[in-house]
Amino acid sequence: MLSAYDGGEGFRLAVEHVPDLLISDIDMPVMNCYEMCQRSKETESTRGIPILILSARGAGVDIDRGFDAGANDFLTKPVADNELLSRIEMMLDSTLTSQREKILVVEESSVQRALITQSLAQQGFEIISGKDGEEGLELAIENVPDLVITDSEMPLMNGRDLTRALRQRDELKDIPVLMLTAADAPLNRAKGKHAGISAYLTKPFVPDKIVVIAERRLLRERQAMKHYLSDSAAAAVRAADTVGAASNEMRAEERFTTVFFTDIVGFTPLTERLPATELVALLNEYFDAMTQLFKEYGGVIDKFVGDAIMAIFISNDRHSDAESALNAARTGLAMIETLATFNQGREDMLNIRVGINSGHVIIGDIGAKLHHRDYTVIGDPVNIAARLESAAEHGADQRGHLRPDQGRDRGPYAGSNRNEGQEQADHRLPGRVLSVVGICSRNAEGRQPARRKKRLPAN
Repeated sequence: MLSAYDGGEGFRLAVEHVPDLLISDIDMPVMNCYEMCQRSKETESTRGIPILILSARGAGVDIDRGFDAGANDFLTKPVADNELLSRIEMMLDSTLTSQREKILVVEESSVQRALITQSLAQQGFEIISGKDGEEGLELAIENVPDLVITDSEMPLMNGRDLTRALRQRDELKDIPVLMLTAADAPLNRAKGKHAGISAYLTKPFVPDKIVVIAERRLLRERQAMKHYLSDSAAAAVRAADTVGAASNEMRAEERFTTVFFTDIVGFTPLTERLPATELVALLNEYFDAMTQLFKEYGGVIDKFVGDAIMAIFISNDRHSDAESALNAARTGLAMIETLATFNQGREDMLNIRVGINSGHVIIGDIGAKLHHRDYTVIGDPVNIAARLESAAEHGADQRGHLRPDQGRDRGPYAGSNRNEGQEQADHRLPGRVLSVVGICSRNAEGRQPARRKKRLPAN
């Protein structure tokens, strides 16, 4: 830890010792922070040191001037200790990582492209660059970047058309896109929003500003969401950020949704018998094997609750309500099949139950407006799905509330109704409950083929 009284001494110590991070106030004798930042970025030995400005001057002009001078981040005093430590940890992690996210830069001007590429490469990002939209699309397909930075107006394919092309491909549709533009009118922003642009940077700009946006607004937030938020919550955050929604706005909408619950049978006795480290390792290995099935069939994991998984299947431009419900059943059957492989050679063999139900639910922000909220689904169909899971036999996939276009008329399910006595014993369950044992489709004559025990492909 090194300390200095003014910017001149701070710059001298930075040149002598090349620290991993530089934290500075703005107003200092001899040399202020702006000048120190600029000189640090102009000096070869100190150019790569991240700089955090910590100042009571928090006006927009002060912050912009700091970024223009070369600062990597800005905090306004007073600042909570945990916020300062978190920001320091984030900046140090980005400095010490040998290879970071992959960024595609698409810019017609070779000078601008070189400046942007150099600024990002100095921060450890892996950079791919192209000169127009068509080349950019080819590079995106080949390399699947974590972020795309594109000029707005380019020959062959402009930035909006490039973004639309990215959104049409499953493997590229979730990549954030930063648009560089000299036309920042509301109409242009509206067109960009419709195309799927994530953020804008208005020309002319200092290249270091792109680093700030990539670090703070897009990549770091995206990485945190990917690991700690459900897919639906992450998508909701991105959507709110795109439209500029207020952070305290609570969103809710009614959607027809298929709700999916599953848990491990006899998990509580297992927790009492196994050491904590072994139990966590077993559970994580089990989740690793199962969660990919939800991705395969278009499900969104809402949350993990101990050994349980709650997921939702919602219609989109590729799947109708009926197809989403069918995919939920496919997921349940695939889990049972995958579990047989998972259990091979294990002393502690697992067994699971699955409950699925379809209906209109409320999906949105549930919780405290200013402290903690969960983007999830609530409603009677959710409760019924949970009860179906609890009532299911071991290794069974049970489903309730089948609509005609999801079951009887289309014939996608092969199963049997629960017996009358079992339904009467649990009045909380719907009147019609199916135990799904396989999936089939109608043949050309409209008859259902013989039931097959082997799981069919999703398509």
